[in-house]
Amino acid sequence: MGNESESLREGCEELEWRVVAARSGAETLWLGNRAVHSLYDPERDAEARAAEIAREVEHQGAGFAVLIGPGLDYLPNALLRCLAVPLLVWDPFPQASARYQPDESAWRGGAGYATSCNEVRQALAEIVSRDAPPWVGIHAGYEEIARFEHRWLERELRRVYGISPALSPKKTLVSQRGIDSLVRFPFLGSVDELDGFMDDQTAILVGPGPSLYPALDALASRTGGMLMASLRALRPLYEAGVRVDLAVNADPLDPTKTLRGIGNAGDGVGAFLAESATAPVLLDRWPRKTFLFHFRSPHLPQLAWQRCRLPYFDEPFVSVSEASLQLAYGMGARRFVLIGMDFCGATSRYVGRFRAPRISGAISNTSPHYFHAARYLNDLCPRMRSEGCSILRTGDGLSVAGADSISVEQLAPHLAGPPARAPSRPEDRISDRFKVARDLIAAGMKPRWGGDLERAPLHDSHWSQREAELRPIPRADRRKSAARALRALREARRG
Repeated sequence: MGNESESLREGCEELEWRVVAARSGAETLWLGNRAVHSLYDPERDAEARAAEIAREVEHQGAGFAVLIGPGLDYLPNALLRCLAVPLLVWDPFPQASARYQPDESAWRGGAGYATSCNEVRQALAEIVSRDAPPWVGIHAGYEEIARFEHRWLERELRRVYGISPALSPKKTLVSQRGIDSLVRFPFLGSVDELDGFMDDQTAILVGPGPSLYPALDALASRTGGMLMASLRALRPLYEAGVRVDLAVNADPLDPTKTLRGIGNAGDGVGAFLAESATAPVLLDRWPRKTFLFHFRSPHLPQLAWQRCRLPYFDEPFVSVSEASLQLAYGMGARRFVLIGMDFCGATSRYVGRFRAPRISGAISNTSPHYFHAARYLNDLCPRMRSEGCSILRTGDGLSVAGADSISVEQLAPHLAGPPARAPSRPEDRISDRFKVARDLIAAGMKPRWGGDLERAPLHDSHWSQREAELRPIPRADRRKSAARALRALREARRG
């Protein structure tokens, strides 16, 4: 884990953890490969951080404070002594905490405590002050592994306080990727045109994880259902002779290497669903059968979706797996089979920086990115089940509550049904969208911040603290970029 000190206690419940002695003699904690407390004097460090938080709370005028992650209780105890407002501590990993935390801590008698999204909702209902939103922070060392909780809480607070998720033009980030997206925005479909497309269908959602490969034969002989695959899963599906109805891409990174790897595998796909920040090389590959969807973000395309009154996702997504499930649900599916969504494994795609237990209890490598995805599904799937959805999952990946595990041998009955139909583009919205894109590109010559940025899939207020690192684009370069984009937009319309 990056620390040579002898372990006092260690284990792997929800994730790998280790307690060691700091130089001061006090205990300190590692979660995954991250130190949660100072390796020198964790108690003094917690007192200093609590004083900083108390000043932030007072300056903000916060009605209460929410801390995600208790660690070994040094910081919650210090906060209880410093704060003049109520404190709520959200422990994302209660099973592990039960093993490594002290038996008794002062803060547990004086602060709120929650271990799940439902418990946080209940706690907020009791302590929320309508006139004073809370201070929210993540305990050091939890930043990567508790990003789901942080982003979920931000969304929940927007709901509680009636704050619109709409983006203000003054807070918009302008990047070359955002401008490239707007150039293509008027000429591609959007997923709202596919409303009801999956009614009465079983959605077979396929990712690139290790459990995909044992299921290829069953998928090749399926007689029904709507198969929706991630871009990285197309190559093995194509080589196994599996028909793909919809392909999904939610990754803003350059897919050139992936496209070379899949070769002609995408040509027979019925339609492509692409997040609006997808690289232009992919949006230009199959434009006549590409439908856009959009994640709420601080980037320029957000304004286009708002002004055209198109629906967009305000969910704490990080991977194509969560996006696929929500997209299929939005298109009418209520039966789901998840294949290749392991979020862990031995392949290079899944090897990460810490380890977590699989369904069987075995320990596997994973990454904060996929750990976040599994935790999001742990919240989403039970909610979908409560609405009458059926969710089945193959493989031995990270545990997902609300999804029933089945073997490859049990797949066949769930891959039958009416044949999938091809999606169509029912209406032409080019004119209205063209005007919106044109106006936004022209206005984009005066950004508050600039940079050749790809949309950060984990963007939230924690990430926003890095805004100062964004380099401004010189005005002359902004004007040239906007002029090129406007020419490309007009040429695309004439074409």
